Amino acid sequence: LDITPTGKHRNPDGTILEGSHWHVYTEEYGRQYAIPAENIHADDFVENTGSSLNSYQTTTLKLYFANESGDKLVEQNIEAKYNSNLSIEKLIVEKIMQGPKKSGAYPTLNPDATLLSATIKNGICYVNFDSEFLKSAYDVKPEVAVYSLVNSLVEGTSVSKVQITVNGEKNAKYMELIDLSQPFQRNMELIEEKK
Repeated sequence: LDITPTGKHRNPDGTILEGSHWHVYTEEYGRQYAIPAENIHADDFVENTGSSLNSYQTTTLKLYFANESGDKLVEQNIEAKYNSNLSIEKLIVEKIMQGPKKSGAYPTLNPDATLLSATIKNGICYVNFDSEFLKSAYDVKPEVAVYSLVNSLVEGTSVSKVQITVNGEKNAKYMELIDLSQPFQRNMELIEEKK
């Protein structure tokens, strides 16, 4: 696999490929023949070399979940041990989907949803779910569910915005109410004041 190579690849039959491509073994050409590798980019991979390939790290994450009435966000700091091959943005999304581990907070996102990808590019975290994400499994306000994810990602990564997509599409509405076509910024007004 050549990921976004700077040059072009010329197949033995004369066809030219630009961008990421797979080298495929054929009887006639050996490994000289390539086919396009669509939707594969260098930023889809975690850079990890050498002896730390399967190492584990521990970090403290500040995550936001729903309060008891489902109309505000409450903050929880959790210790997370994770494989260093997992990106921090994916770890955060997975922890939000699992729900809180401590009392006083309640889950926000449908546990039946599948996270398809989470990547960061140009200060925006792109989070892609399957269509189960659009359905609420809990009695929380839609904006609380969305900002549970957004605030946690902005807090825990270098991003300033989060773009949520469903099966790669931005043209969706969470619970038929919240337009997902534009990136979201952190919303501190939804955070419940500490008593």
